[in-house]
Amino acid sequence: MTRGVQFYMTGLPDTAVKESYDRIRAATQNSGFKWDTQDLTINLSPANLKKEGSGFDLPMAVGIIAADGKMDCSRLGDYMMVGKLGLWLHHNHREFKTTVLTNIKYHGE
Repeated sequence: MTRGVQFYMTGLPDTAVKESYDRIRAATQNSGFKWDTQDLTINLSPANLKKEGSGFDLPMAVGIIAADGKMDCSRLGDYMMVGKLGLWLHHNHREFKTTVLTNIKYHGE
């Protein structure tokens, strides 16, 4: 029996953010991504601000996939991501009820 992947979060995550592990794991695995057996640590900065809600699901999932080398991450810094995941790797419109910042700009080429 193996211990499985250990998942750690730093940076004042609330309960919903801590529970994102289950949603992210289900969504990525159901969408065909395989998780390595190494442990994961996600640092939510800045450390002094409490992180609330399920809007961190999508950016954390994308970060995990990118860090594992399964996608091109060269332009990820050009985007802001926010969103809750369902059991599949897609944005869950019915349950995701949060205010998104209105002055978001994409600074592309």
